[in-house]
Amino acid sequence: FSLMRAQVLDAFCQGRQPIVVSTPLAAVNRTINLEDFQRAYVDLRLEQDISPSRLLRKLNHIGYYHSDIIDSEGLYRHKGDSLYIWPVNAAHPFMLSFFGDEIERIDALDAQSYKVKSQKEMLTISPAREYPLRLSAIRRAEQHTQAQVDHFGRSQGLRNRAMNDLKNGLWFPGAEAYIAASYPLFPVIK
Repeated sequence: FSLMRAQVLDAFCQGRQPIVVSTPLAAVNRTINLEDFQRAYVDLRLEQDISPSRLLRKLNHIGYYHSDIIDSEGLYRHKGDSLYIWPVNAAHPFMLSFFGDEIERIDALDAQSYKVKSQKEMLTISPAREYPLRLSAIRRAEQHTQAQVDHFGRSQGLRNRAMNDLKNGLWFPGAEAYIAASYPLFPVIK
């Protein structure tokens, strides 16, 4: 569900106007504004210096999940000096090859055989979840939830666990409620 909403936001960011069919509940849920969503994109290019561990943290924070098999959008696998990823804004997976902290190759892969289809100079990875975990948003969520705990006088332990999970890039059922409260409202897209 969150992946589909992220793909729709990506389409709006790319200037497309998709037709969206939704349940009433999904339609009334507020979402992140497009500028905040776009700030979470990860742009990669050949010879760019970025440590694989830093890139993996970024991917976790924008909703990508580690998997041994990359068979659909939103998944990645790190093996040796290679990172396999299927961006939600791509029709096929990619392999990034590193030499130390430098991106040495970006290969588009066939989704079935994983054979190299073509080499690329750049790759833009859009968020795989509707609410990318930016530190400023987590801080606002911490303030908002602390005010709720102070008001109601309970659930401090649950709040602390949820905030620690979000800081570590871990997503859990109901996380949208924490993060949605931390983003400002914006006008409806017309």
